[in-house]
Order: sequence, then structure tokens, then C-alpha cells
Amino acid sequence: MRLSTSLRLNAQKGLVTPYDPALTLDLQFAARQAYVANIGPLPTFTNASTTRTFVGSDGLIKTAATNVPRIDFDPVTRLCRGLLIEEQRTNLTIRSEDLGNATWQKVDSTASTNQGTDPSGVLAADILAETATNARHYVINNSSVVATSGTAYTQSTFLKKGTGSTAPDWIMISMLPGAFGATNVAFNVSTGQVGVVVGSPTVSVTQFPNGWWRVSLSKVATSSATVVSHYIEFTNNTNTTSPASYLGQTTSDIFIWGAQFEAGFFATSYIPTTTGSLVRSADTCSITGAAFTGFYNQTEGSIVFKGSKQSANPSISTTYVACDNATGNERILLYFVGTEVSLVTVGGVAQATVTSGINVPALTPFGMAFRYKLNDFALSLSGGSVVTDTSGTVPTNTQMTIGSRLSSSFMGGWIQSIQYYNTIKTNAQLQALSTP
Repeated sequence: MRLSTSLRLNAQKGLVTPYDPALTLDLQFAARQAYVANIGPLPTFTNASTTRTFVGSDGLIKTAATNVPRIDFDPVTRLCRGLLIEEQRTNLTIRSEDLGNATWQKVDSTASTNQGTDPSGVLAADILAETATNARHYVINNSSVVATSGTAYTQSTFLKKGTGSTAPDWIMISMLPGAFGATNVAFNVSTGQVGVVVGSPTVSVTQFPNGWWRVSLSKVATSSATVVSHYIEFTNNTNTTSPASYLGQTTSDIFIWGAQFEAGFFATSYIPTTTGSLVRSADTCSITGAAFTGFYNQTEGSIVFKGSKQSANPSISTTYVACDNATGNERILLYFVGTEVSLVTVGGVAQATVTSGINVPALTPFGMAFRYKLNDFALSLSGGSVVTDTSGTVPTNTQMTIGSRLSSSFMGGWIQSIQYYNTIKTNAQLQALSTP
């Protein structure tokens, strides 16, 4: 459905706002909960991977077909987060959903497969239970992961409290020494609380329906080594990272599903594996050719982005919107490099760099509104004070890429909306347009 040219419906807020003839591109992915264009061309989306997951409107994990954009939802609130754009990642964990396979080494513990409903809504969640022996009780995934010193890695697992009469609240998750040193986290599978932490990993917890939690540990390898991808241990229901030897109970159990180990500073969408590791390709989204020139003004304009990012790690450079000539010589960028920034380059030389000075926290919706014209560049972040640069020329561009630039610096997050105006907006208008 294409909205009227006299009125534009803001579906998310339920408001009708006057039509602005300068608005030549209006992509409202979150408000429409669909990959559609209200005004202007719909970007071309490509991703040849056969296995890409996302969270559906019911909070459950779904799988997208080849070259189909992923409109993602919050698993708890069910609010639409928008178009999910991610870089290429590889799940290095083998048998990510099959705890019964020999790849998962059970030490004084036993695995029972397909005992509960997993986060995708299928009866495929496995249970790990203690044995009635006086020992430590744990499981290791023996996928051989070659970690490289100086590279960040993230281990993530979906966990849920078991059904046994003595099912524990507290368990311990580890990234084993060799590449990462002693790195352990105590986690409460009933409340989602992170307890004792050793080794200073970045710990992230995401709640899912039906008692599930996705827990991730991220850390930069301090040396190169071959390591196992997962280590999960019972603690005799104690908030501790010290391995405990005790008489186990067969009614002490935990659900485990969806194990993932990937190179990167944060966990991306789940990549299921069977007999080997699996690559999820990068998402590409762009407007080129006549579709681009039909809405874009080379002389002046205003670009508005709204969305949220998966990580705020300052070591990551990510792109929200890029207008360029398929090189880095002519371009306008809205991106993150330790802070939210807009950059204008002409002839390979930076003409304007307008920096917000703010690093928006991960998973927090924000907006950026930027205008460009000869000697007139300005940026407002989330309705904040306008930062300007009054010296510089304007590039000649041939395309817009969304969530990346030149097949790199992928966003890793969600695009709620993108708007383009073929004229400049005032400071007050930039503030209003950038308000989340």
C-alpha cells in the first residue's frame, strides 16, 4: 500500500502528518513492520545465505529465505525493531542444537534430547542433568576453534531452568584458558541475573519467551590457541565461578539450545549448525542508478536515520547510511566510530566532519538528522543540540547504501526508518526529525 501524497501516516504513533514535498524517500520499516517504501524507491536487498534467523512478531526465532529482508522484533515487548542488517559471521560451534551428539562431551552428566520447546517454538530443546556421583558435573563442546591473539570472540548459548525437582538456578559458563585466560561467569537461569564474573569478559543477557535466556560472553584473545567452543558446569546451585565437586542429583538439570561461537565483539543472530561450522553472509541494501538520481539532490539535502545498534564497542566502525560514488573519494556518511558522526568527503579529502561526541548505548533507539550544502553542514543526534561545520564542498554521488559502505563497516543493528529530503532543513527541524 502506498500512502497518499497529501497525507502521510505515521503508523507507529497513529498520527497523520502533513505531506512535505521535499520528502523524496521515506522508508518506515519499523512503523510498517514490513520491507516497503512509503515514498521513493525500495532499496535492493540481497543475501544468498539459506540460513538467517530473526525474531518474529510472536517473540520466537524464525528463518528467512534467501534474499528476503529480516524485519526483526523484540522477543519480550514484541515491538518491531526494524530492518536487521548484519555483517558476515560464522558459527564455529558444531552440533549447536544436539547435546546428545558426541561432540558434546558430558562429564558426570547426561543429555536427553528433544525434551522441551526451544526458542523457535519447536520440541527440540535438550536437557543436561547431573549424575549421582561425587564429582564435578559439566559439558564441553569439543568443536576445535582456532582463536587468534588480538581477535575478539563471542560465545553465546540459550539456557533455561530445568524441570527436575532440584533443578538449579545457578550455573557457570566459561571460555576456557589457552586463548582467553580464566574467564568464568555465574548465571541465574531463573532471573537472568549475572553473578560472579572472572576474567573481565563483556557479558550480555537477552530474555526470550517461555523462560529462555540468551547469554553471551565476549573477550579478545590474549594468545593464539585451539580451544573448545563451550563449557557449562553445574555449581551445586551456588553463585560461584569456582568449580565444585559434590554428590550430584539426577533431578538437577538445565535446558541448553542454540550454542554459537563467532569472531566478533558481540553476539549476532543465531546461526544453527549440524556437522560443521556455518557462514551467514553479510546483508546488502542499496539504491543505485536511476532510482537513486530520481530522489537525490546533488546540491543540497537532508538525511534522517533512526534505529539501534547491537554493540556500542568503540573499537567497531559501523555505517548507518552512506551516499557515495562506489568509492571512498566522494561520499556522505552517517556512521559510528567511537561516537555518532557525519562525514563529507570530496576528491578523497574530508570536507566536513560533524561529531556528536556521544556513543549511544547498545540496543537504545536513536536518531540522526544531517543536512549538507556548500559551506553548510549540520547534525542533530536524538533531538540534541545541532553541531555545524561551515566550510566544505559537496560530493557527487551515484548510490545510497543502507547499513554498510563499500561492502564493509556493516551496521550490526536495526534500521527503524530512513528519510531523505531534497532540500536542507533548519536547525530546529533537524532536532525534531532526529528525535527517536
